[in-house]
Amino acid sequence: MHQRHANAFTPITVSVFTPVLVAVPAASPFKTLGELLAHAKAHPEGLNYGTGGQGSAPHFATEAFQLAAGVKLSHIPYKGAGEAMLGLVGGQIDLLLVSTPSAVSQIKSGKIRALAVSGDKRLEAHPDIPTFAEAGLPGFGVVNWSGLAAPAGTPADIVARLNGEVKKALASPDMQEFIASMSAQPGGIEPAAFSALIKDETARWAPVAEKAAIERQ
Repeated sequence: MHQRHANAFTPITVSVFTPVLVAVPAASPFKTLGELLAHAKAHPEGLNYGTGGQGSAPHFATEAFQLAAGVKLSHIPYKGAGEAMLGLVGGQIDLLLVSTPSAVSQIKSGKIRALAVSGDKRLEAHPDIPTFAEAGLPGFGVVNWSGLAAPAGTPADIVARLNGEVKKALASPDMQEFIASMSAQPGGIEPAAFSALIKDETARWAPVAEKAAIERQ
């Protein structure tokens, strides 16, 4: 979120945090993140990755991944995230950075293999997938999130009430089950913490966008 746009809103809370996976086709020779990165370092632009398009969230995430790992990959933009996943399953691309909701079914069916997951802990549904830190890349910490915001100038008491209602909704068994089914984590952080997150995210992505020569929207 560009800071200029962020100032037009009053943050309420994050609804859900969604980890990011680096995945390869089931037939890939790479069984670990270390093996993939060793090959990528020895063969610059020798491995290709897919995204849902130039400037999409996975594109930014993979640019951040390359910067953290010190590797250079070749980009193959598809017309959408679904087509990129099909490209991975079909072996047309070597790797894909994808959010957990978009990958869990393909992982369960054995069509793709996840080498690492972002976040501080392993997924409960897939405890065999190491975190990026465990896999040797502690510098990559991209986690997707969805949040709620109100127009700038919304009274603090209304923001607090909305925050409380979201927390109640996130605490319901049905919502907890739904979030867990996506291998995601519920949000519910305070407005001040959400404001800090937006500030940190803006600082995180600015150099990624600059180095990747991606035009900011």
